Amino acid sequence: MDKEDMVECLGTIAKSGSKEFMEKNKDNAEAVIGQFGVGFYSAFMVADSVVVTSRKVGQPDEKGLKWTWNGGNSYELSDEKGLPTGTRVVIHLKPGDSASFCKADRVKEIIDKYSYFVAAPILLNGERVNSLNAIWTLQPKDVTKEMHETFFKQLAKQQKREAFHRPCYTIHYKTDTPVSLRSVLYIPQHRFSMLEYAAQAQNRDCGLSLYARRVLIKPNAKELLPNYLHFIMGVVDSEDIPLNLSREMLQNNPVLRKLRKILTDKILSYLQNEMKKDSEKYADFYKQYSLFLKEGIVTQPDHSEKV
Repeated sequence: MDKEDMVECLGTIAKSGSKEFMEKNKDNAEAVIGQFGVGFYSAFMVADSVVVTSRKVGQPDEKGLKWTWNGGNSYELSDEKGLPTGTRVVIHLKPGDSASFCKADRVKEIIDKYSYFVAAPILLNGERVNSLNAIWTLQPKDVTKEMHETFFKQLAKQQKREAFHRPCYTIHYKTDTPVSLRSVLYIPQHRFSMLEYAAQAQNRDCGLSLYARRVLIKPNAKELLPNYLHFIMGVVDSEDIPLNLSREMLQNNPVLRKLRKILTDKILSYLQNEMKKDSEKYADFYKQYSLFLKEGIVTQPDHSEKV
């Protein structure tokens, strides 16, 4: 960054360079991480001070810059010679609870949860810790069965559902209308006991995670599916969702309502097609999930014909 970049991007809350880049470079927008312009400022919650050093590509060695915040209402900007090209952010953590973010296990846990699928490599103590592609951003024809099984196992590990070893059905769905949607949905191959069904019905945990440009926004995104389809596992990614996912917005946001309808219709139509295409496989699926589907008929009468 040069001086103008630092003043504009680091000195302005919610100034999103990612969003501006996407608007100017729509063909390459898929590779951009995030879009909200506030991620940098989360450091202020855990830091006594933050130091950013940077030298822009093409600038001579003596044209480096240092941006410093020491906990107050202002920042300092000074020249810094001898910097390599690129940007470095150093966070001096507050004593107490914030010190836990110095521990490698804690940092890895956060990366695994929120940023495991970002395209850029993330190194922790010199070792790359994110290794899987965000396969929901790829074309369905480019994703192999083995890639889906590997991805499914990672999801099962994240959601502490290691009893699920492989998917019975896989739905890889992308659309840009009426909203932006990139998704991979799995129906686990698993025989639910009555006890497991009762626990699922009581907890209402949902196997879908909501992402925005590969960054986790909300795990256990119950708002994306009706209760009787919460056995579905997978990822839903949309660049149209808002940053502020308060309880009220989750209940009333029109984008999430559209996502819910699109996903529900897609899942039910997919199952109808599978029933016609391979009745034997569908019969086995029905034995596993009939209790959930019957719940849907009772609780969602408008879905009864599709279920």
